[in-house]
Amino acid sequence: MTPGRAPLAVELYGRHVADLIDAGHGSTALQYTAEAVADPAGSRLSLSLPVRSDAYPGAGVASRWVRSLLPEGRALEWAVQAFGVPEDDRFGLIAALGADVAGAVRVLSGPSEDVTGSYEVLEPAELAELVRRAPEHGLGLDRSRGVRLSLAGLQDKVLLHQLGGDYCLPLNGAPSSLVVKPEPSPRTDGVDVTGLATNELFCLTLARNCGLPAAEATVARFGERPALVVTRYDRILRANGLERVHQEDLLGAMGMDPWLKYEAPHIQRSLPAGGFADPTAVTSTPGPALRDMSAFLAGYIGLANILPFLQAVTFNVAIGNADCHARNYSLLLPRTGDVELAPLYDLICTRLYPELDADAAQRVNGRWELDDISVDDLLAEATGWGLPSGVAETWVRATLGALTENLERAVGECVDRGGDPAVAAAVAHLVSGRLALLAA
Repeated sequence: MTPGRAPLAVELYGRHVADLIDAGHGSTALQYTAEAVADPAGSRLSLSLPVRSDAYPGAGVASRWVRSLLPEGRALEWAVQAFGVPEDDRFGLIAALGADVAGAVRVLSGPSEDVTGSYEVLEPAELAELVRRAPEHGLGLDRSRGVRLSLAGLQDKVLLHQLGGDYCLPLNGAPSSLVVKPEPSPRTDGVDVTGLATNELFCLTLARNCGLPAAEATVARFGERPALVVTRYDRILRANGLERVHQEDLLGAMGMDPWLKYEAPHIQRSLPAGGFADPTAVTSTPGPALRDMSAFLAGYIGLANILPFLQAVTFNVAIGNADCHARNYSLLLPRTGDVELAPLYDLICTRLYPELDADAAQRVNGRWELDDISVDDLLAEATGWGLPSGVAETWVRATLGALTENLERAVGECVDRGGDPAVAAAVAHLVSGRLALLAA
């Protein structure tokens, strides 16, 4: 990882707005272009990286932002193997994978690189094999075919696009529009998560029925394996093709390390600078609390406009989602310079699986145990954000009431969209019990 490699051009909405600079030891500095400085509202890459003429040094928020664009878990391991880039060389990894990432950003080898991309139609057998191999062959990455893309998250997934009913592999920077999450094997990493695809489909469907903006999804079969097919909300289909929409997750917007998505400190594997020694296990600092997240949002959109965030927190508590961490909330960053809450995604009833952690990703009124959180805790948490108690109670109780009213309807719609009837009914039954507990 020798510093001095040629800078990487960062495009936003098709404009060259910044350069990534190799700062050595795997770190990446960032310099906005003069064109971006002249149009700061339309050139902002992240709320953590306001447009300015001075460069952002490699040891800081610029490197954290680059890391937030990279894959995680097994997908990252596969990228390291497939592209021959060390895991701690963020500059090298984003150079290999940055042609299609989250939001409207593209990272190219230079301002002159023409990465319009193309799509390769997948035959049914090849498609089924690609989905089957997702746990070992993360994101569908294939260096020999020009599959250069990235999306954060620990769930195994493949990024595709659909043209005329055919599933296609995006090549050489073509935008993906679908996130395909295969149903895990009966025991994944020692935990039985049977029905995960239907579980997530049901929760997304329920959210939309309750009036919460949430990603659209279906369950489809690829060979013998069912998979959740999620339509990316950061892509819009236009007459001339896919348009990228800029967005970032809340943790990245706060300028924090992607590892700190949970409020509780976690043990992590630490790669020393340069990668010249064995990794060591270190305990991270705590991640943001709900109060930190709400205060950050209020600073951009105003206190009155964070009520949908309270609604989302209430919904996640009610459905028993212990994994609704800071990277599972995102923001849309339109060219106008405004900030908007993005649709919800990764909604799962984790309490359906007794072997999974029952502690909430972020405490609610000081409580970790998801099953111990009450309506009073939700209200106390909301008033701690500065919301009036009467307003908070109206929104919390309206959200819980909408859940109760829409459970049966969500089961039917989930099944119509390809979900397993037994799993959908099981999730609905569990959520019904949680709603009764909250009401009590």
